[in-house]
Amino acid sequence: MKSYLEMTPEELQAEAAELKKQYRQFQKMELNLDMSRGKPCLEQLDLSMGMMDVLSSDSDMNCEDGTDCRNYGVLEGIKEAKELLSDMMENNPDNIIIYGNSSLNVIAITQYFGIMMIPVPMNDEGPDMDIVEKMVSEDEAIKGIWCVPKYANPTGISYSDHTVRRLARLKPAAKDFRIFWDNAYGIHHLYDDRQDHILEILSQCKRAGNPDLVYKFASTSKITFPGSGIAALAASPNNLEDIKEQMRFQTIGHDKVNQLRHVRFFGD
Repeated sequence: MKSYLEMTPEELQAEAAELKKQYRQFQKMELNLDMSRGKPCLEQLDLSMGMMDVLSSDSDMNCEDGTDCRNYGVLEGIKEAKELLSDMMENNPDNIIIYGNSSLNVIAITQYFGIMMIPVPMNDEGPDMDIVEKMVSEDEAIKGIWCVPKYANPTGISYSDHTVRRLARLKPAAKDFRIFWDNAYGIHHLYDDRQDHILEILSQCKRAGNPDLVYKFASTSKITFPGSGIAALAASPNNLEDIKEQMRFQTIGHDKVNQLRHVRFFGD
């Protein structure tokens, strides 16, 4: 079959007519389809059902350091949850804060706050870094860049080592510029024999002399139960102190029982 780019106007019109015909046939079937992006199937959800049994009314609800997970406190998340997520995120537990049920709670919806988003063309290695470097270095009104570095939608590409290093070496005009590294698919490999591996961004930024340049996000939402997982943010000590100062006005602490449930279920 020809690609659409190779078709004549007449062939394109015929193709459009055929597709409309197929579409009308699907409409007549009165299907009830859930087209939600990234929504796990029942078989995947069933894999985590054992998590419902790891805690019961007679369970020990204390952490290794004696923290009672049923009570207030521990703003940054329990130590065991930090260690669990640190393995997944490839970061030191000391550089991690555990949040609630989703990384969306951490990631601000920037357009809602009136921040204009600037699309950047993508290639086989990630964003076009020539464009990124030029724009970031010349305009101090540009305050950050969103990145989905691994198995990114819709192409499925992962950032090359060269791209990660160039991002870590950015020289932004804005002193408060940040990379928002949404590693949503960090361990979501489809094949055992074909797995992408990307450079760890915090260590690259530190090596490049930009330790405070990045916020890195992850969650278990597409691993265990969406909406009932745990999320985490990894950042430099300076950035973590700034984040914790904000969190003190938002919450006394996130759901430590759920954090403990994940730790007891996975182990590592």
